[in-house]
Amino acid sequence: MNSSGTTPAPEQPGYVWEQFETSVPMSTYLVAFAVARFKSVDKNATARQIPYKVWARPDMIDYAQKAAEYGPAILEHFEEYFKIDYPMPKMDMIALPDFAAGAMENWGLITYREEYLLYEGSQTPAATLVRIVYIIAHELAHMWFGDLVTPEWWNDIWLNEGFASYVEYLGADKVEPGWKWMEQFVFSDLQDVLYLDSLQNSHPISVDVYNPDQIMELFDRISYAKGASIIRMMNHFLTEEVFRNGVTNYLKKFEYQNAVQDDLWKHLNDEANTMQVQLPATVKEIMDTWTLQTGYPVVKATRDGEKVTVNQTRFLLNSTTTEKPTHWYVPLNLVRSSNVAGFDSTNATVWLYPNASTVEFTLAQNDEWYIINAQQTGYYRVNYDERNWEALNKTLRESHEDIHVINRAQILDDALNLALAGHINYTIALSLTQYLGQEESYIPWATTADNLSYLRRMLETTGKYDQYRAYILSLIKDVLARGDFKFPVLEDVPPNGDYQDVTEVMYKELIWGAACQMREPRCIGNATQLFRTWRENYDESTPDKPYLNPNIKGLVYCEGVRSGEAAEWEFVYKHYNNTNYAAERTLLLAAMACTDKSWLLNKYLDMLLTPETSGIRSQDVSRAFAYIAANPAGRDEAFKFVKVNWEKLKDKYSSGLSTLTRFITPFSIFNTEYELNLLKTMKDEIEGSLGSAARAMDQTIESVMINIEWMNKNLDTVVRWLEVNGSTVGPTDPGYPNDVRLPRHLRPTEYDVKVRARMNEPGFPIDGWVTIDMVCNTPADNITLNVHDITVNNTLVQKVTGQQVEDISIVEEVFDLDRDFYILKLSKQLELNQTYRITIDYEGRLQSDLAGYYYSSYVENDETRKEGSAESQR
Repeated sequence: MNSSGTTPAPEQPGYVWEQFETSVPMSTYLVAFAVARFKSVDKNATARQIPYKVWARPDMIDYAQKAAEYGPAILEHFEEYFKIDYPMPKMDMIALPDFAAGAMENWGLITYREEYLLYEGSQTPAATLVRIVYIIAHELAHMWFGDLVTPEWWNDIWLNEGFASYVEYLGADKVEPGWKWMEQFVFSDLQDVLYLDSLQNSHPISVDVYNPDQIMELFDRISYAKGASIIRMMNHFLTEEVFRNGVTNYLKKFEYQNAVQDDLWKHLNDEANTMQVQLPATVKEIMDTWTLQTGYPVVKATRDGEKVTVNQTRFLLNSTTTEKPTHWYVPLNLVRSSNVAGFDSTNATVWLYPNASTVEFTLAQNDEWYIINAQQTGYYRVNYDERNWEALNKTLRESHEDIHVINRAQILDDALNLALAGHINYTIALSLTQYLGQEESYIPWATTADNLSYLRRMLETTGKYDQYRAYILSLIKDVLARGDFKFPVLEDVPPNGDYQDVTEVMYKELIWGAACQMREPRCIGNATQLFRTWRENYDESTPDKPYLNPNIKGLVYCEGVRSGEAAEWEFVYKHYNNTNYAAERTLLLAAMACTDKSWLLNKYLDMLLTPETSGIRSQDVSRAFAYIAANPAGRDEAFKFVKVNWEKLKDKYSSGLSTLTRFITPFSIFNTEYELNLLKTMKDEIEGSLGSAARAMDQTIESVMINIEWMNKNLDTVVRWLEVNGSTVGPTDPGYPNDVRLPRHLRPTEYDVKVRARMNEPGFPIDGWVTIDMVCNTPADNITLNVHDITVNNTLVQKVTGQQVEDISIVEEVFDLDRDFYILKLSKQLELNQTYRITIDYEGRLQSDLAGYYYSSYVENDETRKEGSAESQR
């Protein structure tokens, strides 16, 4: 809300009280405030000229210009898309030097990590700009999904995150229409989450939760990417018009209220009936099979003459798993070789039913090939008979552009994962990749690189790695030989970083990255020479002077460290501490993990435990750890690091969303029985303290078991193929709570919060008071509040009737530290529909844990400044 003015604080000379306008009804986790000497770029948004500001440190404010262009345009687009005005009187976005999450959708004050909001064309990689655009769009989408309408409970958090993760691409397309956002969605979200959801230890999108650890587990790729993928699927089988109208009706019905997924299903179903869209069942019946069940199907298609018969089974990577059969309502469509225009028709023409075994399609006699799931709008994999795989392979080699680019990526992703799961032979899947020398689109290459990296991880410690390396080099040699395919230099970056098609840049970055990883001489020579020249011309007074093309800086830094000695590693570390750019620091963290010297990697690991002295920010520690663990030279040491330091890591990082899991999941690349036993032993030792990382541990162990099975069944087959083809080079009752949910017998109606932060005093003390007015929904003799890391000095409970106020005595105070509950046992029963007021006087200290009201620092004009930020979600 807007400030309504300031008044001097007579009790504290030099301080003022700032008042803000009363907010609209909103969830408490969406409240945020920031106190800092920041500057802003000011714009207006929508036809109503809503003030729109982007805030940053004074010496970084020039790099907020892109965000200030994108934000208002995306906000206006979402007003048009949802047909509902943005309800707040202003919008602020602020770039914070320290922030645990990527961003947070606080209503009217969106908080970001600096690297996800600030952009400088000659310094920031195009891939980071892509992330900036879609994160801004994601958070602005939350102004409707999450803020205007909030899920009733955390089990439906996917409604927030899934919708924002889908429509973020629509908002991004509004401001950068040439960047092929739906192609990026298929690779970055849909195909990415299909692996995780093929594990036995995946989970339904909507799942009951009863404690904080279970809630934290829900902030994963299933809620975000699978949620987005099934929403996209629903858009296509309902039609765009039905989908948008139904969503708008839902948002209008539940604005400033809570809702559950069934409420959305009802409004979409009503609109489908109005528009006479034919469905095999109600929207609820269809979508419950996708949200209440774990996993997804593989659709098997078999051709017999002109008839194609299709059935479904659950797709699991672990072939030893036995379970009760699971089936879905599956929307199907089919594209024939005789009608390639069919790729534009993504609606469902046929449905698989949960209770029906097969359906059929009819082909024309001259159809050489067919593809199910046009533009991969459906959330499932497709397996074909051998004849159709061969026909698709032939088409890719001879005229790959006859097949839609998304379906080219789908064919590759499905085939390589079907081979991984044992559904088809690897010779079929790998043969499909051989056409890639002709492919100039980013998405098929990105899909293949991601899938083949699994083979690399399995082979890199077996002595068979040279065969893999030779094959990858055979794929990229024709691309590298093209006259226009030169190693990127700074002059290639367009003015202000205004890229026409960012996927072209990402394609070149991918190819050069693969070349250097496979030790291709031209790539190694270019990268190491640029590193040496950059180092020789480095000036510590201007460490961020542009010298390298930002899109290959990470590659150059990594090669400089990999090919160098300790001096090169120390130089990169020095630059990490000198640079003023958050995105630059991310590249340098990755580069420091590129060394093959175990003693340097051990030094790096030790630095992660002391961010106060090493300069590595707390928000970046888990990311740096993942980089180290991905390096074969650092993998064993990384495992020992977690095993020895688990309690320290848990104490420091268990409060952040998914942070603790990032110290577990990198070990999913283990592939021996010995490593599996190490992992199981560690689980036994720390199982009681895994908390929100418990599911990640089970998923990691399952992945390792899959890897071991792959080594036993597929290693010889894959190596032989590579040798031949790579030779060219819970319920709640009124009263005391029994889970993490606050009791519902009281409904807050107004909060008056006052906080005084004394940031110039040792220990950063804070104090203040809060007054909460609430109405009793169900009689009870207690009140439960959330309290974390503060000292309560005094609490007053009062019954309020008009102008009359009656004190109610507190019999007992209970602090439940496990659930952050402050429970008040009262001397008398609270009365139905009566208003009560609680006033709490408190004090505490600002922490640096990036949760609640916390402090961080930044440097301005060689002076270290402190700033305080609030994060109410955690």
